[in-house]
Amino acid sequence: TETVHRDYARDGESVAGTHAVSEYSSIASDAMRAGLTIVNQNSETDPRTADYFEKTYRPNREISYITVPMLRGGKWVASLWCSDDKPRVWTDVEVSLVENIAERTWAAVERLRTEITASRLAAIVSSSDDAIISKDLNGIITSWNHGAERVFGYTPGEVIGRSITILIPADRLDEEPEILGRIRKGESIDHYETVRRRKDGTLLDISLTVSPIHNAQGEIIGASKVARDITEQKRAEEQIKMISRMPEENPNPVMRVTRAGEILYSNPAAKSVLQSWRRSYGETLPADFNACVSRVFARNTRETLEIAFDDRFLSCNFAPVAELGYVNVYADDVTERKNAEEALRISEERYRTLFDSMDEGYCIIEMIFDDNEKPIDYRFIEINPAFEQQSGLNDVVGRRMLEFVSEIEDHWLTNYGQVAVTGQPVRFTGEYKGLHRFFEVYAFRIGDSFSRRIAVLFTDITSRKQAADALTISEERYRVLTELSPQFVFMGTPEGAITYVNQFGQDFLGKTLEELTGDGWAGSLHPDHREAELKKWRTATATGTDYESDLPLRYKDGTYRTVYARAQPMIAEDGRFLYWIGTALDIEDRKQAQEKLRASETQLRLVTDAIPALVSYIDDKEIYRFVNRQYSDWFGKSPNDLIGKKMRDVVGARAYAVIRPYLSEALSGTEVSFDSWINYKSAGQRFVHISYVPDKSADGRVVGLFGLVSDLSDLKRSEDLLRASQERMRLLTESFTDYAIFSTDVEGLIESWNPGAKTIFGYEEDEIIGKSSEILFIPEDVAKNAPIKERRKARDNGRSSDERWHVRKDGSRFFASGVMVPLYVAGILRGYAKIASDLTERKRNAEALQRAHDEMEFRVLERTRELGEANAALIAEINERKAAEEQKIDLLKRLVTTQEDERRRIARDIHDQLGQRLTALRLKIASLRELVGKDKELEARTTRLQEIAELLDSEVSFLAWQLRPSAIEEFGLVDAIRAFVHEWSRHYGIEAEFQSAGMARFQLDKDADTHLYRIAQEALNNIVKHANASKVNVIVERTGDDVILIVEDNGVGFDRDALKPGRKSGNGLGLTGMGERASLINGDTEIESTPGRGTTVFVRVPIQKTDRNGNL
Repeated sequence: TETVHRDYARDGESVAGTHAVSEYSSIASDAMRAGLTIVNQNSETDPRTADYFEKTYRPNREISYITVPMLRGGKWVASLWCSDDKPRVWTDVEVSLVENIAERTWAAVERLRTEITASRLAAIVSSSDDAIISKDLNGIITSWNHGAERVFGYTPGEVIGRSITILIPADRLDEEPEILGRIRKGESIDHYETVRRRKDGTLLDISLTVSPIHNAQGEIIGASKVARDITEQKRAEEQIKMISRMPEENPNPVMRVTRAGEILYSNPAAKSVLQSWRRSYGETLPADFNACVSRVFARNTRETLEIAFDDRFLSCNFAPVAELGYVNVYADDVTERKNAEEALRISEERYRTLFDSMDEGYCIIEMIFDDNEKPIDYRFIEINPAFEQQSGLNDVVGRRMLEFVSEIEDHWLTNYGQVAVTGQPVRFTGEYKGLHRFFEVYAFRIGDSFSRRIAVLFTDITSRKQAADALTISEERYRVLTELSPQFVFMGTPEGAITYVNQFGQDFLGKTLEELTGDGWAGSLHPDHREAELKKWRTATATGTDYESDLPLRYKDGTYRTVYARAQPMIAEDGRFLYWIGTALDIEDRKQAQEKLRASETQLRLVTDAIPALVSYIDDKEIYRFVNRQYSDWFGKSPNDLIGKKMRDVVGARAYAVIRPYLSEALSGTEVSFDSWINYKSAGQRFVHISYVPDKSADGRVVGLFGLVSDLSDLKRSEDLLRASQERMRLLTESFTDYAIFSTDVEGLIESWNPGAKTIFGYEEDEIIGKSSEILFIPEDVAKNAPIKERRKARDNGRSSDERWHVRKDGSRFFASGVMVPLYVAGILRGYAKIASDLTERKRNAEALQRAHDEMEFRVLERTRELGEANAALIAEINERKAAEEQKIDLLKRLVTTQEDERRRIARDIHDQLGQRLTALRLKIASLRELVGKDKELEARTTRLQEIAELLDSEVSFLAWQLRPSAIEEFGLVDAIRAFVHEWSRHYGIEAEFQSAGMARFQLDKDADTHLYRIAQEALNNIVKHANASKVNVIVERTGDDVILIVEDNGVGFDRDALKPGRKSGNGLGLTGMGERASLINGDTEIESTPGRGTTVFVRVPIQKTDRNGNL
């Protein structure tokens, strides 16, 4: 129609579908048909288009343009039009660009059309009910569709490559040369009816349509044959003959005509045909019908003529009745068959196109022989498009193979030469070393026996061959691997019958492969396990699940060894069960080693559980793999609760933060040890010594670490107490510069030496330490064993005091007063301590005074006597006061000591007697409750008695605990007061908070601890009795050289004036007792209180300083 189909990039109205190309000038259509490109620089001035400008070009704004025709088979079928809305001088580059675009566009369209056609053709060929067969010019079958398989009974594999004559009965073999002859001439054969033979030997009536196949150069290379089974049609025709006497009932047209073609009879079904011809009885048939009637009478044979009318097709069978001088015409409606044949014709054309576009390489070669008829080369005559891709060769037509390779392997020339000479097709696979490729080839001869041309259909299988070679190598490696494997390798059928055991397995069991196949291997099983293991194997093979077991197998020496066997089913991609494959490993040595390991682990656990320390093993992911009993008890968990847990989760975040740097160092390969106070999540604040030892594998990689944790909390506290005591002693001894204070071991060797000793004796500390204390005695006393006697007396009596002469470093003598006491640690004598003061001056002054007194005695006797008497009275008074004060303090100490002893005794009696009786009472009440039965009143009274007994038991326990604070001895002052405050708060239901600061590094003496504890206890008891408080704070802290105890409440408070001396009040007794206790440890007490605003008790106790040896 030459109509514009589509336009692009327009800003005006589209011309698609509205204009024909001829409207742009008549020369446009002519040029397109001629295949010429049109270039127009200005359609207004160009003579070819000036007359059309106003009508067509200006309205469409196409002032200049390029038009390129697109041809198919030399016919113009489309154009590519490129225009501009203003005059333009088109360059050669632009014209070439448009032509190139047109060429590429049309090539893409044609390629798509070919692909669609090929796809449709393949579908038609595959789904056609007719047999569609192709063959070469020698009659060798080259393709075979499903219809052919259905019609003739042969599969493609059975006929491709064989002669078409296998389908021809013996009496019709002469038809094939005639058909091939016509095909070589380029003729087609339509609806040739003949007989052919099926695979089973039965004969078929066939209608053949045969067409030549051309290559890309138009040469005939074979034939396409469509065979339709018309057996039923023939049978129907015979039936027509039988029913010809009943034409009126025939649904198909039936007519009878004379030799001259006059219509003698027509049945009702023929009425429509006669109407279309405009004929009736007595009139003659159309000319083509009359001609057919004449031939029938002339030949006296049947003939068929197809006619068309009203879009229908009739196949008219002319049956002459010569003796009666007429012809019966039987018509059959073949419209559907004609439509199918037309579709088949189109299909054949598409099939030929598909053949040219097939993926396999195809070529026709002409063999070249030497004078001895030995093939030496070949020339390429024709190739298909896939040839170059499959072979890697280009531009080969007309050229010889030796132009491309230096040598042709013998097997190529031999195979091709035999095909050319014998005409027998051949299939083979071979390598073309010159092309570095492997090919799968099918070759057959073209032409008669004198032809030297053969057709080659081939596929490049290099990749497949390489894969196959790789598979072969892999299989060989697998075979070698299984034979050399130091363990069993076995295979079996899907049903479980063993088919293969490698050499190792045969040697291990001492049996041959024949003895082990099938169920023979079961004879090597231990009799006690045979049935169970066979059942397990049969269950696996029946269900297709993996098999795994430890098998006791008889070794070749007759002993039984345990092997670990595992097998898997091998399944194909399509789901088929192929075979079983498995391995078996001798684990007897490992099993015994594991048993030894388990025994070793048991011994290890027994040993580590006996170690008084925490032992663990942690892997490189910081996960516990082993802990001893002490470790699990320390955290209050079972070993199973800890093993498998991360260290951070077990010890807690605060502890982990301290441990983490040392843990990382150990996991890097370094042994680590450290001491630290660590706050554990479950175990609380502990002072520990931790050692980490890395565990390294054979290659040096750290795979974990061994941990040893020693809880030194009690030892640390003891050391801190001892250190504090020693510090107080050191400060004390260093502060007494007028007194010599030193200590010795049990043999009298000096161990400590204070500054006062240096001043008095003249020895430096480093001079005297380690020397015998005898150097401090005068020789006369040493000779009398005075040092030894002094130590014995101190040991026997608890102390030894004397006044004697001693000797200094410079040899001078001085008179000194000294006291020696023994030093015991844990009941064992560790040494002695001695305090001495220089009395030389005092003694000398006393002697001088005595002499002066004697000289003046007589002169001032009376005045001296009076002065002596006054002085004696004064001294007596002073001594009396001092003695009274000492007696008061001693009495107070004894009173407190007695009070503490009495409290302990009362607490012990309460616990041992009253506590046990209350327990017995509770048990009796419980048994009584069981006896009351269903008596509700007695049960209620019994329950009340039980509650009272429990309350009494709780009160008595609390009272005993108050009277005997063992926590001081066990935990020290701070922890004891903290525990008492907590228990007091819980018991009385009053909110109480305890705080401590600066108390971690030292400890007061035992008496100070006890007095401060009792003061805090008394203050809290006063709060319960008098304060009516809801909140209490207790603070113990170190400030400078003092320890401060503060107890404050938010209770009712009191008026301090009410507690002045001389006023009677029961509230003051407890406060007085607190003050007296504080004075016993050189402390003082201060109380602040205001009515309605609570009370605060302050206690300040000085810290006694000691030297580094613990001396005061």
